[in-house]
Amino acid sequence: MPSSKFVIGALALLAAAISTGVNETRLIRAQRSLEYGRRVAVVLAGPKLATQNDGSLVLISGLVTSNAVVLDSAGHVLAQTRAPMVMDPEFGVAVRGVRLLRRVEMLQWVETSHTSTSGGGGGVDGDAAADEERERVFMYSLRWMPERVDSSRFDNPSYRNPAQDGEPWLFESATVTAPDVVVGDFKLSDELIDQIRRRVDVSLDTASRDTMRNILDQRVGESWRERSALANVTIEEDKYFYWRQSQHSHFHHTRRTDELGDLRVSFTVVPPYAVTICAQQKQETLVPFATPRDEGGEPIFLLDDGVHSVDELFDLRSESKFRENRFSRLFSGIVGFIGFLVLHPLLAASRVGKLVFRESTGAAMPVPVVAASLSSSFTFSVAAVCWLRVRWGH
Repeated sequence: MPSSKFVIGALALLAAAISTGVNETRLIRAQRSLEYGRRVAVVLAGPKLATQNDGSLVLISGLVTSNAVVLDSAGHVLAQTRAPMVMDPEFGVAVRGVRLLRRVEMLQWVETSHTSTSGGGGGVDGDAAADEERERVFMYSLRWMPERVDSSRFDNPSYRNPAQDGEPWLFESATVTAPDVVVGDFKLSDELIDQIRRRVDVSLDTASRDTMRNILDQRVGESWRERSALANVTIEEDKYFYWRQSQHSHFHHTRRTDELGDLRVSFTVVPPYAVTICAQQKQETLVPFATPRDEGGEPIFLLDDGVHSVDELFDLRSESKFRENRFSRLFSGIVGFIGFLVLHPLLAASRVGKLVFRESTGAAMPVPVVAASLSSSFTFSVAAVCWLRVRWGH
């Protein structure tokens, strides 16, 4: 038994060390690449194309707009607009923006569980825990979920969600991106647009719906109304389209109540506004900039909301990388904590362990506290070694 505990504990500590080393190395590479980009980036006074910057890492700021040509329902050119427009005729939505996101949710059963302890009427020598019984309790609730919940794995088979055989939902989530999205003279790829964080809910109040219908009539033609889903849905809270089972069953109910299998649809839009981009200029496009291997080797392809200087943009991304790494350190710390818990009896039996755990004095620290302290020290020691290797190597 001691040998098996030693193996398990040692493997846990090895896993914690490897995990910490890999994640810290990744963070170091990212930070070195960002520092290199900070040094070599060419700041443009405006988002204007200049051939001498081709192949360079450039930083630009400007308003997200569009070079799209506006056509009428017959295909004739109406105008060339700088205001990007995104539309979803199926629901009569047309708004100014870079990207329109349709979110479809179904009301489904969701299973949760917890462990309940009962009994404990007094066991041998007053040990109440001897009679305790632990039971896993499953609970079910109806929730709006954007993805299919597999009810075949539920503990109670009487709770069954619709659309379990892979059949598609009546409506599906979708994304519409405006054509020819640009910042000044530079075209934006989908990868850059993906980095825009701002989202605005699309209002479905009466005035907004009237405006959107007029835009669709002008740009798509009135035929969109016949193909839309508006006749089969209701609008509530000026935000959601609802498709309800009760309204499409043989027994029609006028009362609006949420039922299993109902669908609700909402929209958010990425609005056109100022952004700052740092990427490699390749003619009129922006592509990832490859940093030299000895400078980190990580590509630089950054976009952030608002107007920023070089230092501000790179500081924001650097802080973001450190925040992400905290979760990796926490995971490694938990694995190390488990390892030290398993190794505790073996460590406590050693001469050094007796000094640390102090079991022989009757004033021992709680084992979890000691394991947590050792795990924290172990994790930060491995991280420190990774950073010192970089400093000594350069």
